[in-house]
Amino acid sequence: MSNWPVVRWERLDPISDRDTDFLFVVYEAGGSSSSDSMLMRHAGREHAIVVKGTLMVQIGFDVFELRTGDAVSFDCSRPHRYWMRFQVVIASFRRVL
Repeated sequence: MSNWPVVRWERLDPISDRDTDFLFVVYEAGGSSSSDSMLMRHAGREHAIVVKGTLMVQIGFDVFELRTGDAVSFDCSRPHRYWMRFQVVIASFRRVL
């Protein structure tokens, strides 16, 4: 059993599409998109909406606090990361170009 905060990912689209992933993601308190607080970069574009809770997002040097109903969209080649101080539920999709 791990003591690390959990991030649960659930794929929502029943048919795999090489260009787009539809995901339902739950960040538990303390959960992060990277275990070492490092920013990541990859191909594509990310879109997310906070279904419940508050999610912190860093894109480059900018940090945003997203609350229930807020959304974000950005080019994934920009360094970024997500983290949560309390549990949050988001729905997101990523388009890989």
